[in-house]
Amino acid sequence: MKKHTLVVHLLPDLEALFMLWLILFFKPVREALGVVAAPKLKFIPAGPLRAEDWPGLTPETSALEEAGYLFLDCGGGSLDQHGKTSGGVKNTVSSIELLVQASGLDQVSPHLMPLVDVIRENDLRGQDVARDTKYRQSSTPHTPRHLKNVILGWNLMFPDHPEKVVRQAHVAFTGMAELLKEGGSVNQLFLLSTINDGVKKTASATLAGYFEKSSGEALQVLEAEWEQAVSDYWRNCRFRPVRINTEVRGEKRVQTITLAWGFSDSERFSQVTRLGNDGPPHRRPFRGRKHRYKADVTIQFRDGGSRFIISTRGKKLNEVARKVREADLRRKGVQLTAEQVSALAEPGHRSFTDRADNRVEALYFAEFETCFGNAFRSNPHSVPTSLKPSEVVDLVFEALNQV
Repeated sequence: MKKHTLVVHLLPDLEALFMLWLILFFKPVREALGVVAAPKLKFIPAGPLRAEDWPGLTPETSALEEAGYLFLDCGGGSLDQHGKTSGGVKNTVSSIELLVQASGLDQVSPHLMPLVDVIRENDLRGQDVARDTKYRQSSTPHTPRHLKNVILGWNLMFPDHPEKVVRQAHVAFTGMAELLKEGGSVNQLFLLSTINDGVKKTASATLAGYFEKSSGEALQVLEAEWEQAVSDYWRNCRFRPVRINTEVRGEKRVQTITLAWGFSDSERFSQVTRLGNDGPPHRRPFRGRKHRYKADVTIQFRDGGSRFIISTRGKKLNEVARKVREADLRRKGVQLTAEQVSALAEPGHRSFTDRADNRVEALYFAEFETCFGNAFRSNPHSVPTSLKPSEVVDLVFEALNQV
């Protein structure tokens, strides 16, 4: 059956938006994927498929794809990297790579592959899409002015209208593709200043002006998020040293890391905690303020504490996820076997049934094992935790402090 609807997250990111653009504007890609000429778009929250999002249909990815829905970077579909492996290893294939393989993009539109490469490296390894060396002298001194940040800002500006983000991103990609023909550094194409040049070449003056205005506003929104995070960091963030066992060049050692936690609705709270206020007084990020170590693990509480997200500077959270998930599930009436408890240390979605045979979702553990919780930006409908903030902090400390 032809694919009549493209499905993406409510708050689409750089990779998903680029995949949409390729399908909507390149006929060979649509034909290779079996997509109709003018497909509809459907936006869903991250996480397990919800019955209320699929009235009259079976909320299962395989059944929905057979019915004509194509999931992009979500839902566990054919073009969703999550849970998939390459050579038996997880997190080594991106969703955009799956699209390239399925559509033969590298053969029909090889000129676009440099953009694909940058987006893939950003998605798999967190490499910046562009290095902005001038942003500290701009109106957004804490926000690099590149497309990935612009998209984050648009999502904050239009949380209930993702179609607006899609339209704006497509204007950007079209301009970037035009500039790609001229050569030069591909990464620099992701800088907003460069994108604006491309948009002026490919869009009407009115549209180019609107794009420049809205993208600038998006960066200002992110800058305001930074300022809010800084305020929350100094107002209510707390810290605890944690001793962990580690290994350096084959030698076992004890290392002290910093656990930070606090309440904040800012999307950039963890970034501020990782920055810290370390070093000589005259070189600290926040001069005139007291010393604070950079956070290695941050717990950010939202919605009065019913939602949280734990993020790290490269530390794996497997044991943290196991311990917190178990406590949350047991509090919700789920009886767990020893085997199920052990599996809670594995990333991905997990669901169980309580004593009344109701389905209970475990807190989500992200694929890269460095982020965990129920306050993910892409899933505003996640189930609240049954644990108090103080309990979450204590459980995380116990899981980490293994010396």
